[in-house]
Amino acid sequence: MRYLLSIVIPAHNEVERLPRYLPHLLRTLRKYLGAQFEVIVVTDGCTDGTDEYVAEVSRRVPEVKHLLLRRRVGKGRAVALGLEKASGQYLLYVDADGAVPPSEVLRLLLRALETGADIIVGSRWVPGSCPLGYSFTRKLLSRGLNLLVKILIPQLRDVRDTQCGAKLLRREVWERIRSRLYLSDYVMDIELLLRAREVGAQVLEVGILWRHVPEYSKVGDPLRNPLTLLKVTLQTLTSLLHLLLRTSKTLMSRC
Repeated sequence: MRYLLSIVIPAHNEVERLPRYLPHLLRTLRKYLGAQFEVIVVTDGCTDGTDEYVAEVSRRVPEVKHLLLRRRVGKGRAVALGLEKASGQYLLYVDADGAVPPSEVLRLLLRALETGADIIVGSRWVPGSCPLGYSFTRKLLSRGLNLLVKILIPQLRDVRDTQCGAKLLRREVWERIRSRLYLSDYVMDIELLLRAREVGAQVLEVGILWRHVPEYSKVGDPLRNPLTLLKVTLQTLTSLLHLLLRTSKTLMSRC
């Protein structure tokens, strides 16, 4: 069956937060989309009961599909595998913590239908956005990463928020870039936008309501956990370097 919208939710050990978000998302989508949607939850190497929760929901709720990954592959790879299983005309992925309310999911779809844009990027840092509960530290890190992206990747200099966990793309765009994606972590967000630009896709950034969900956060306050901060920073820099190297090799091979 071909749906209007497929939503992919990557989840690693989200047994506390996902049950708060998923039912609310389903109620909202049913109200406005009827049977024109599916939700694919990708459980990524979970050890806390998330697998069992999603499996039980998928047995009861036909709109929910469960993609079980017994070995953790990372958010980026989990998203890509979920998108491979999706059958919607529009494909969207969103984080499992519920930071992006269901109403904003619908608004991103509406903007895509109104504008015809190839990719809609939910943004916390453009006019009309409303980021709530965002600490100064997290905002500083987010803006720092965006500045680094602007310096290293000129094609994305106009995108003010590459990392917000809400992006929607037309199926045709996904079909064109799917074989170009290699990163398995959260830098896959940046790779996806870069590959989309390479094939001439129109990217539209839309301000959204975004609420930080501190309960059961895997990172916490970065300043209170310097080892985690160092690990995330090194992983981000390494992934960006791999992205740049692969992109340069691809350009050289075309010459």
